[in-house]
Amino acid sequence: FGPSGSGKSSIAFQTLYTESKRRFLNSFPTYLKFFSDRPAPVDVDSITPVLPVFGLPQINPVVGSRSNVADIVKLTELLQAHYFHYSRELCPNHFTSFKKQNFTNFLVSQFDLKEEVYHIYIHRDDFEENFSEQPFPSRSAKSLKQSAPNDFDREDEYWEVARFKSKNLNKLEGLTTPYIKSNSQLFLGAKSEKEKLAKITYKQGVKICETKECEQVGQSSYQMMNFSPYNPLGACEVCGGFGETLNYDRDKLVDTDLSVSDGGVLLLEYKRFAGQVELLKTQMKKAKLSVRTPIKDLGDEFWDLLYDGKGSFPGLNEYFSYLEARKYKMNVRIFIRNIQKSEICHSCGGTRLNRITHNFFLNSKTRISFIEIMKLSLFDLDKIFRTEITTTSSKNKNQIQSEQKIIQILETALSLGLGHLKLLRKAKSLSAGEYQRLLLLKYLSYEGTGALFVFDEPSLGLADDQLKALLLGFKSLIQQGNTIIIVDHNKFFHAKADYLIKLGPGAGEKGGEVIFQGKRKDYKKEKAIQTLSPLTVQSRGVLSLKSPEIYGDKYSDISIK
Repeated sequence: FGPSGSGKSSIAFQTLYTESKRRFLNSFPTYLKFFSDRPAPVDVDSITPVLPVFGLPQINPVVGSRSNVADIVKLTELLQAHYFHYSRELCPNHFTSFKKQNFTNFLVSQFDLKEEVYHIYIHRDDFEENFSEQPFPSRSAKSLKQSAPNDFDREDEYWEVARFKSKNLNKLEGLTTPYIKSNSQLFLGAKSEKEKLAKITYKQGVKICETKECEQVGQSSYQMMNFSPYNPLGACEVCGGFGETLNYDRDKLVDTDLSVSDGGVLLLEYKRFAGQVELLKTQMKKAKLSVRTPIKDLGDEFWDLLYDGKGSFPGLNEYFSYLEARKYKMNVRIFIRNIQKSEICHSCGGTRLNRITHNFFLNSKTRISFIEIMKLSLFDLDKIFRTEITTTSSKNKNQIQSEQKIIQILETALSLGLGHLKLLRKAKSLSAGEYQRLLLLKYLSYEGTGALFVFDEPSLGLADDQLKALLLGFKSLIQQGNTIIIVDHNKFFHAKADYLIKLGPGAGEKGGEVIFQGKRKDYKKEKAIQTLSPLTVQSRGVLSLKSPEIYGDKYSDISIK
């Protein structure tokens, strides 16, 4: 501790943190060091021991658009694992389980089986490719228009592989299993049917809702990566796991207060689209649309013409395709980004997750899905876990431990005043204070030993009860065998520290000296030096002190007669 500018952060971050990080990274194999951003060496005589280091500066360095609050505090991966192991896939309409659909049930649900005898066919090419070692069938059909089979003719296009009676379906599954497993296309026909053979669209492994006539379909298989936005299996197909999409911004393309003649179509004013405005005007005149009327007063016919084009005017959509095809050029990518805006993905609602996760629910009173839980704030998530999820009975030891780990993070988050943050809040949108406290939360949940943590004024913006919660987190890290260095003016931490280092005596060129280092009990305050600036001498012998400060503690104004 010490006056601002006395060199505290320089020693903590530019020396201890930087050199510890450099030496720790140097201990990695060469193939790992190649991808690491290693700091330059620091001019020090000795630093011992060299520990894995974590730093907490007073900035928000995040510039990417993918990470969010849940990622920073590791709730994304904890909730991902929790739902994978302990949730159930349910029909969102009826909250009933999905059941596997077999071939027989599929036929009954898709076809009105009234005939006495039905025939199942396979295409000749499929049979010869996958079942060349089997004997040829005894019947065949020439085309899709033929419903009943003839005696087998190898030249026929469709060969019969099974036949069954509608009142006796129990043997059908065994007869058709080999063809289903080979993914061969099958067809259904009946003697009295005058229409062509019906294509059978059955897919093996599909799950259906237990409620009849429900069109919801379950997943045949899934794995933990299906719950992760950072994996192609789990990322939203539309936004690619970012939670947002880039769309062309109409406000950046068109100024609706201007007419087309006055340059209202901003995109066509760029040099690369020179001459295209005249083509638009020509088509507008043909459509009897005024080129001098403000665009906001033109109807839908204008917007259809502008985007879709007509005649000699290609339309904005065609220009977008032209630009997209040239995105390999840096200047084109920059140009495109300048006319786009970021919007919440319409498919995943900002959760970044594939639709597969929408039907997975925890066995709680509210049957909350994985998608719904990711839209909550830290406060609401804590409430859900405490009041509903953890009250469910019939749990094993691992499930209880998983819930407790999540609740522990949430409890610390609330104690640090972060309950208002939503899990989906983008990390780059956080203030420096919010980001710093989220990193605090992440570090306080660290499970390991032998690490060095360097914190720069973690007390900023925290109330007294939040400081006490933070201290408990620090003690927990120390008990695990870690070392913590704190740069802070807060006397609460000074009083609780095991070892104090004071720099000074002043700021800038007057700083950089170690005034005291040792255990807290050995520290004695030097004689108080009062700061009397600004000092105002008033008439009639009145001395006024504006905001006097002693050892960093500020006091109210004083007037002495």
